[in-house]
Amino acid sequence: MGPDTEKSNVGGSPPRTGLACKELTAGRFVTVSANKHTADRSLTDAIWQIMACNEGHVLLKFLGPGQPLDPSRIRRLVPLNEHDFYDAGELATSIEPVSGPCATIVRIRD
Repeated sequence: MGPDTEKSNVGGSPPRTGLACKELTAGRFVTVSANKHTADRSLTDAIWQIMACNEGHVLLKFLGPGQPLDPSRIRRLVPLNEHDFYDAGELATSIEPVSGPCATIVRIRD
């Protein structure tokens, strides 16, 4: 094994690094890995559309499934060095549009 090659713990295959920076283009649908430096997994359970990208960050827009609990988190600015991005084109076409509100009022208190 050469100095530039690192094996993962599972099956001896090299670790997955996701899409290359040049593949992160506006309009592409992606899934996002957990944060490499912290335990933050807040981006991992959704499909995102890339809105814009520069050398250090990607601006993502929430696609689904469902709706985010916090509507202010529909768009997220994500550092490239903290996450890996994976193609989600086929997954994105499988998401059904959400109709109706994300919450229902059960009872209004006086």
